[in-house]
Amino acid sequence: MNAKVEKMLEERGKKMTGWDEIWHKDLPKSIVIQSWRGHDSIGRAAQEGYQGLLSTGYYLDQPQPTSYHYRNDPMPHGITVDDKLHEGERFVSYQWEKPRTKGGPRKGLLTIIQAKDGSVRAFTDYNGKSRTEVEIIEYTPGESFKGHFDNFMSYTEFNLKLAGDKLAEGSYQLIGNVRWPTTGEIVASSAQPGAVIPEPTGGYPAELTEEEQSLILGGEITVWAENINSQTMENRIWPRSYAIAERFWSSEELTDEASMYKRMRAIDNWSEISLGMRHHADSRVMMQRLANGADITPLLALARYTEPAQYYARNWEKWIQTENHGDLYNQHERLNRFADALPVESYAVYEMNDLVEQVEKGDKQALAALEQHYQTVLNAATAAEPVFAANVASVDTVALTRATKQVAEIGLTLVSKAKSGDSVSKADAQAYQAIINESAIIIDETIVAIVKPTEMLLNTFTK
Repeated sequence: MNAKVEKMLEERGKKMTGWDEIWHKDLPKSIVIQSWRGHDSIGRAAQEGYQGLLSTGYYLDQPQPTSYHYRNDPMPHGITVDDKLHEGERFVSYQWEKPRTKGGPRKGLLTIIQAKDGSVRAFTDYNGKSRTEVEIIEYTPGESFKGHFDNFMSYTEFNLKLAGDKLAEGSYQLIGNVRWPTTGEIVASSAQPGAVIPEPTGGYPAELTEEEQSLILGGEITVWAENINSQTMENRIWPRSYAIAERFWSSEELTDEASMYKRMRAIDNWSEISLGMRHHADSRVMMQRLANGADITPLLALARYTEPAQYYARNWEKWIQTENHGDLYNQHERLNRFADALPVESYAVYEMNDLVEQVEKGDKQALAALEQHYQTVLNAATAAEPVFAANVASVDTVALTRATKQVAEIGLTLVSKAKSGDSVSKADAQAYQAIINESAIIIDETIVAIVKPTEMLLNTFTK
């Protein structure tokens, strides 16, 4: 079928473009592959002489951090980590498993190598994808590992508790802003006689010649619309499209994410005022419907500190809402929740993260700004609760306001202690962490985004 269609297009001076599935020996090298399968697919196709456009990492129906899209260069870059064991080095490889609420679990390997000089490097073989470097944030051998990388899903962060030869309870992977529990065990290590680092389950990423690189034409923004309507579409497209366009049209050396966010917010304001973009206006209308005549000010304020569950977590929540899974996962599902009116990411929480980092460096002045954020979101959640409770479309969002208040109160307590120079007892720290963990779950398709800066702030007391 594809061969016949391609011939018809060629006769009319056209070129066939299609998903990875058209990459086939019976089709000529003149076709263009739109790759939803990612860098591995588009890279290997280029090695065989096919042109390609990358779609993976630019799906705007998925709520995602704009920084994730911005880092997503369409050009495959090969392996970026030394995955070989050298003399005097030691390693440990964990086989891990992460469940999903729709479909089977994701599985893979995480290997950590420690050099003679104490430096550490890590990589993962993720669910059949090519071997990928993991940037290490923190690592204490035998106790904990924290590291991140970007993959086909989103920003992905391992937060693992190590206990003997297993991953302890409380280990999870952060996919975008959603925590997914992760289990696993050691499958090979230097402590095991004769053990070697496992071979990559998905091979190595493609390393392209200059000629092969010329076959990578760029990328494309894509949107699946089964759970999008006329009032939510623009909120998905803008303002992230501006940053993705800059990625496509700019040098790969342009990587300053803080600058990108500053400029994106400026053009976002300009586009609404000068071009009439509707995403902010549509969001306000949705808030007014939820408020049902009440003041929407607290809802707008709470929205600054709340995020929709990212990647496909919202879709999967719809999938499991009914006894017969999937009854609500269709184009007729209601899109009138608080989650539907939210921007895909919280700039206010990004500011809070930066403030906590300043506090860690000893900047006590940052505490006042941090305190103001916590007080603002606490007041907003308190005022929003009865508004949500009065509308059947948002009654499930009441749980979000309660979780937000709990976390904000912890934040205010920690700020107060930091100001006065007080410490946090081990028992209190454990109690605070338990509340933070309980509040980090998906609540009515949303995430209490202030969980991250609050956990960061708590960690400044326990290090």
